[in-house]
Amino acid sequence: MGGLLYNFHQNLDFSVNAGTSFRLPTAIELGANGIHHGSFRHEQGNPDLNSEKGFVIDTKLNYSKNSFNASVSPYLYYFKNYIFLNPSGEFSILPHAGQIYKFTQTSALLSGVEISLNKTFAEKWKTLFSFEYLYTKQINKDRSKNFPLPFTPPINGYAEIGYEFLKRSKTFNNAEFFSNVTFAFRQERIAQNEEITPGYSLLGGGFRTRVNMNGFKTTINLQATNIFNIKYYNHTSFYRALKIPEMGRNIQLMIKIPFK
Repeated sequence: MGGLLYNFHQNLDFSVNAGTSFRLPTAIELGANGIHHGSFRHEQGNPDLNSEKGFVIDTKLNYSKNSFNASVSPYLYYFKNYIFLNPSGEFSILPHAGQIYKFTQTSALLSGVEISLNKTFAEKWKTLFSFEYLYTKQINKDRSKNFPLPFTPPINGYAEIGYEFLKRSKTFNNAEFFSNVTFAFRQERIAQNEEITPGYSLLGGGFRTRVNMNGFKTTINLQATNIFNIKYYNHTSFYRALKIPEMGRNIQLMIKIPFK
């Protein structure tokens, strides 16, 4: 593994890392044959699996000036014999097991990019945005079998805007109201025998602050997620196969008190 960091100037830098990877197949990947009760599926190992070997390169371009920060991180992984759990389309004879998921291996490509932006306006308004995209592909001699890898996360992102107030208060520090949205695109780049997962957008928000009263310090965070109680599925969740949606409307009050 090797890396390089280059500073173009005080606000802009670029880094790159490249290397190889090696992994022996685990005992489960080699010999499992039965229902995995944590993932609710019949998993079947393969004793003929070879060691996993791959090549990796990841880069990052980072820009920072005053109250603005941005970073872009593309990456690329190539494996000669990637080990993964593949939905076979064959149904298990075991009760309530569904289809058999078989550990298999093939050449594979995984590539993507992560983007992050944050900016403060007028010293009070804070904004944050993050975005992730992952592209996967099985590489076989028979090109008709070059499906995406199973359980590939969809394009997803997160955006938040917050307003700071009570800046002159001695009791309340970093008091902020905030609102956010979490989103994921429809995932239709799926492996054979996988199901398409619809996209979703979830609205959240809340209030957070640090409190200092006569030496007593605490942090208060009141937040709500999925405010409109949207029914949605996570493409990579174990519960997806059982048609169990993710958490609905959720309201949390967290109070953190440090003890010396």
